[in-house]
Amino acid sequence: MTDLVRYPEQMLDEIMLLAGSQDTFLSPEDRIGVVNECFILAAAGYYPPSVPFGLALSMKDEREAWVMNAIRLRLADQLDHWKKNKRITVELKALMRKIFVPIAKTMTFDARPNEVATAPVARAAAILGAMLGEDPK
Repeated sequence: MTDLVRYPEQMLDEIMLLAGSQDTFLSPEDRIGVVNECFILAAAGYYPPSVPFGLALSMKDEREAWVMNAIRLRLADQLDHWKKNKRITVELKALMRKIFVPIAKTMTFDARPNEVATAPVARAAAILGAMLGEDPK
């Protein structure tokens, strides 16, 4: 079991900026860890609920397949958790559309020649994220 890190507010803001930056020095594993920790600690009441959603939105330009998938899985968990609260599910779906629809629009369902091995993971994360957000297209 990995220890969770509860960052002080100022440091958390800096880490969120780094995680969402295109030229970050954080590895994909580090970014996945930040995503998971923020969602877990918010669920435990250590961070406001807005923190993991703000992080997810700041990472909307993420193109690393496994990081995208971690964001999608955490948001899908939240969607399932809040399914009886219409106001929250509407907001979560809008967030998922904002993050995943632009990525999904750049992809096809079919494999492309010479695509990287993780392309199917990225494609699935983007398309499933857009579908969970109930994108009409």
